[in-house]
Amino acid sequence: MTATSRIVFVTASLLALGAFAHGGVEHLKGTVTRVDGTSITLAPEKGPPVVVATDAKTDFSRGGEKVTLKDVAVGDKAVIHAVEHDEKLLAQIVKLGAPAKAAPDGGARSKP
Repeated sequence: MTATSRIVFVTASLLALGAFAHGGVEHLKGTVTRVDGTSITLAPEKGPPVVVATDAKTDFSRGGEKVTLKDVAVGDKAVIHAVEHDEKLLAQIVKLGAPAKAAPDGGARSKP
């Protein structure tokens, strides 16, 4: 085996181990654009919006504290760990950022 072949083999092996380490889990990061009774729509930093289903086993947290789907709001920053289930993404873990703070003037813009 040549040195180049060895490098290619080792690189491919390490990449395969990285795939197994994630166990088929998708890591999504972005801003919540919609929440309904069973799913969250997330606008990732790049690419189209992604709809992620939730169920009774989904673990929600904000700042290390347990929350529920009812606590998720449009505009929240979120990291979602999801798996493919029945050809849809199903959230296992939803970690929310701190809630967005309203501007002191209620968000109104000053007129020029």
